[in-house]
Amino acid sequence: MKDEGYDPKLGYMAKAYASEVCFRIAKRAMEVWGGMGYMTEAPMEKYLRDVTSFLHSAGTNEAQHVRSMPYL
Repeated sequence: MKDEGYDPKLGYMAKAYASEVCFRIAKRAMEVWGGMGYMTEAPMEKYLRDVTSFLHSAGTNEAQHVRSMPYL
């Protein structure tokens, strides 16, 4: 891709994929922690809160998906 030039769609797709995978992992980890994961003393609460903000940083993932779609 370096020789062909930069395509912003690749960045959008990578951001959307990475944030969705992180959220899925944090959600599953929260299920493992159970009720204790929601307590502010547990690190899981902060991880889930932080990864949720990744879904909305630099535009929502829905907008990222639209940006990465090929022009029809």
